[in-house]
Amino acid sequence: MKNLYPILLLLACLSGSVQAQNPLNEYYTKAQKAYETGDFRSYSLFMLKCDSIRPLHPVILQNLAGSYALSKQEEKAFETLYRLIRFKASPSLWEDADLASLKKSSAYAALQTEWQAEQAPILRSDTLFTMADSTAHLESVVFDTLTQRFFMGSVHHRMIYQRNAQGEISPFTQAHDSIMAILGIAIDYKRSLLWASSSATPEMRNYDKTLEGKSYILGFDLATGALRYRLEGPTESFHFFGDVLVDAQGTIWVSDSGSPILYRISNPEKGIETVSSTPALSIQGLALHPNGKYLYFSDYTSGVYIYHLGTQEIKRLPYNPQLYSMKGIDGLYFYDNQLIATHNGTDPMRVVAYQLNEEGTELIGRKVLENNHPAFFEPTLGMIHHDQLYFVANSAWRSYDKNGQPIPALLRRPLVFKMPLK
Repeated sequence: MKNLYPILLLLACLSGSVQAQNPLNEYYTKAQKAYETGDFRSYSLFMLKCDSIRPLHPVILQNLAGSYALSKQEEKAFETLYRLIRFKASPSLWEDADLASLKKSSAYAALQTEWQAEQAPILRSDTLFTMADSTAHLESVVFDTLTQRFFMGSVHHRMIYQRNAQGEISPFTQAHDSIMAILGIAIDYKRSLLWASSSATPEMRNYDKTLEGKSYILGFDLATGALRYRLEGPTESFHFFGDVLVDAQGTIWVSDSGSPILYRISNPEKGIETVSSTPALSIQGLALHPNGKYLYFSDYTSGVYIYHLGTQEIKRLPYNPQLYSMKGIDGLYFYDNQLIATHNGTDPMRVVAYQLNEEGTELIGRKVLENNHPAFFEPTLGMIHHDQLYFVANSAWRSYDKNGQPIPALLRRPLVFKMPLK
């Protein structure tokens, strides 16, 4: 059994919930003591409690499977391992001594076969363009159909780049204290603005602790790049604005993964409105149904939720975790009655199409479009244009040390991919 204290404490902080931290550590401590005394039945019960508080965490699931194996609950052990390999399983899984008793079962070979299938590459994307500056750390890309420009949001440089029709890349925004790490970006043709979610993170240049929890929605003039709007998020707790979406009516939607809340901006002059708190732990991507009735948002831990704009009801779209996982979704896009999702919280990373029913309220199918691409470092945000998904293929979050400083050996030239969806 591995020591989970650092991992669990980090997860509690990221969820923005102090209340969630104590029970998780309490049950883990009890699980560890039961493990050390050989009380494996109690160990499995306490690990199950940890799983219920923080579901689909790979280390917790692996320890839960080990607890079942040690307490001779073989069927539950395999059920848990199947849940695990659907989204993440490192090769070290097969060396876990707590799982040794399972190797005698015929089901063990079947599990390994399934794991190998989950790792099989599916390659459909091509490189649309790249940037020479390996420190840029692109997180998002959108295409302006009017001027044939691409805009790219940079985390580390705290700016937005533009790429013209001739392929020339240049700064679109100028340095400004209000501009922090640029995450999601979206074009607002109605107001001739480019909106961006901008949040403080140690990976950006000139970060200091006084900026922690600060988030803004920024509106830039689409022609000149001048900053027209600076809308600050709530200041009473930790916030991290991630994605931004502009609908056909010009309403701007914002996801907050720091305090899982949905926001909207109906009129920039009136600021940011809180739409709803959500049951999610970490809201990521946003997508809108063309009928204007449903907004979808991804939770990094548990899948996709649907928000009914008329009734304000929020519910999670159910799925069977024994068949596949919806964990680790970052970008989310609506296309041809499907939700196209970039998964960077899985191993391997992938792009998946989730088929919806005719009304758009239920999941009825799933197809992996891209899997285990060798260039994937962390696929993140983009957009759909002319039946193709444009997205950042290798966001650089894994290229920093614990203090948020770039590690030169891990830096890569940013890649923007295109993938046919037809």
